[in-house]
Amino acid sequence: MNTSLPFPTDPVLERSADDAPLRVGFCVSGGGRLFRAAVENTFELGIEPAYLLLDRNASRDVEDFAAKRSIATRRLTAPNLSELHNEMTSRFDEAEADFWALTFDKILPPSVIIPRSARIVNVHMALLPTFAGLHGIRQTLAHGARFGGATLHEVDEHMDHGSILAQCGVSLLPGDDEASAGARIWPLLRATYLQVLAWYSAGRVRRDEAGRLWIEHASYHTWPISPAIELPASVAGVS
Repeated sequence: MNTSLPFPTDPVLERSADDAPLRVGFCVSGGGRLFRAAVENTFELGIEPAYLLLDRNASRDVEDFAAKRSIATRRLTAPNLSELHNEMTSRFDEAEADFWALTFDKILPPSVIIPRSARIVNVHMALLPTFAGLHGIRQTLAHGARFGGATLHEVDEHMDHGSILAQCGVSLLPGDDEASAGARIWPLLRATYLQVLAWYSAGRVRRDEAGRLWIEHASYHTWPISPAIELPASVAGVS
């Protein structure tokens, strides 16, 4: 059941049905599976991949994938933190992106975040606000939690702190390790990630008076993903 939000909210991105696709920049540290899924479903999501920024150790396959699709791509090369922050700022500034989606191990400097307030989202592999920081699944298992999952959240100037957009969860089993838990989380995360991009493109992400984020006309009574996925199963991969 879709419900209207019962309190005053403001749109995060002003979008209408007549707007051009949302130009999204992607930051990738690993194999880029979520980035690839987004690129393969651009029409359904209402997005245009505008830029790809790769960590220096990100897979070469991601670069090849982007090149074949004529997506502007840059790889970070700076050898120290100060130069890295300067390089990231330059790369973000040169990209003609309206919005950014991160699957990134790097912490963005304020020079990147502040000019793009409310226009950067991050994937965190735990159910925030618990288990912030690196190795979210490992932390979750080490503390004996009964549920694990992933969070899509807005990026602010504090690590893994910004307002939560959507979460997906799984039950954790005796004997689970990072690989087995991650394998169950992955299809739910993929669906959540794609859906969040579609919601931003549609202009349905809203902010309440307390600064929290909500999706207009979304369903919040569902498990294992909340808000509920609306994309067709052929795109989301889950029903």
